[in-house]
Parts: sequence; structure tokens; C-alpha cells
Amino acid sequence: MVNQLRLIRRSREGKFRVGMMGKLTIALVIVIALLLLGGGIFLALWNPPTPSAPVQKVLPDARFPR
Repeated sequence: MVNQLRLIRRSREGKFRVGMMGKLTIALVIVIALLLLGGGIFLALWNPPTPSAPVQKVLPDARFPR
């Protein structure tokens, strides 16, 4: 089955040889993994700024039953 794949081929020495599309796929997977990891670390460590103005809203008394 390994011989049928074009992305990964076995050379005469028994080592795996990766073709050009295989290298591109591996590089793309590594870049995506690094982006996800970096984004997760950023969100975990990011301290978003608090709202600068206080929010005040008047609630009518009719809204609360007695």
C-alpha cells in the first residue's frame, strides 16, 4: 500500500522519501497548527480593556411586581 501512495515513497534504503506535495502538505499543517497554538496562547494571556464609561440604565417600577 505504501508503494501506491505518491506523497510518501519508500526508497531502496528502507527510509521514507517525501515528495514535493507531501512536503507542502506537511508545511501547511505545521503552519496551521502554529497559528492555532499562537491564537490560543494569545487569548489565554490577553487582558481585554474594561469599559471606560459606567453603564447606567433606569428601570421603571412597573417592571417589578409587588
